[in-house]
Formats: sequence, structure tokens, C-alpha cells
Amino acid sequence: MSKKRTIISPYNFKLKKEHKEKTIGETMTVQGESYTILELLQKHTQGIDTNIERQTHYDDDADFDSMDKSKLQSMDLVDIDELKENVKITVNSKTKKLKKMEQEKLDKQLEEKLKQQLLAEKKQQQTTTTTKQTQKTNEPQIE
Repeated sequence: MSKKRTIISPYNFKLKKEHKEKTIGETMTVQGESYTILELLQKHTQGIDTNIERQTHYDDDADFDSMDKSKLQSMDLVDIDELKENVKITVNSKTKKLKKMEQEKLDKQLEEKLKQQLLAEKKQQQTTTTTKQTQKTNEPQIE
């Protein structure tokens, strides 16, 4: 059995629950402080400030190094996402650089320790050699 198709027009439209917008997550509307479109239009035409806008900050520069961090709340969402990505990249590169510097420091310490051990072994060999030589010279020679 096929489903009967109907054409919806302004004359036969009936608002159903599935036509309405569903709120996902927490709403930003403050209870009792929402305006209808008619109220907004009337206030605008009368010159009354509704004070509902959000301060936005559009940075012309793509360089966020000199950005004022206090304006983060009023930034455009795309700019915030770009800033997050830039911060992640910077943190990753600095972390890698720090690990490399630490490894180099450990390598230098290890190299210095090995040098000291080699010097100590050489010194010990020299003292043993000189001790043997002195013992040889002090031995009576048999002719």
C-alpha cells in the first residue's frame, strides 16, 4: 500500500512538534530577557537600545602573537578555532624543542662522565706502569 502524498501550502499547514527547532545543550537565553521579532523591530525603529548585542572582535591580522587575550570572549568562533590550532602547534613544537634540549644536555653529561672515567683509567695505568718500572729498577740485577 503506498502512502498518500500531500502538498503543504500556507493554507493547509499545521505546525507539528517535528517542525519546531530542538535545543541541544545549554541555552544562552536569560529567562525573561528574550524579545520577539516585533518587539525588537519596534525598539529599533524608536531608537531604543536593546543592549542585546555581543561585543565582537575581528582581527585583520592572521598573527595572534600580539593579540589581546581579554577579548577572547568577544572573538569570532572561527578566529577562536584558529587560535586554538595555532596554540596547539606552538605547544607541540616547543615541547619537542624542550625534549631535544634535555636530550642534548643528558648526552653532554654522559660524554663528560665517560671522559672523566677514561682519564681516571689512564691515570691508573700510568701509576701502575711507573710502579712496575720503579720495582724493576730497584730489583738487584743478576749477572
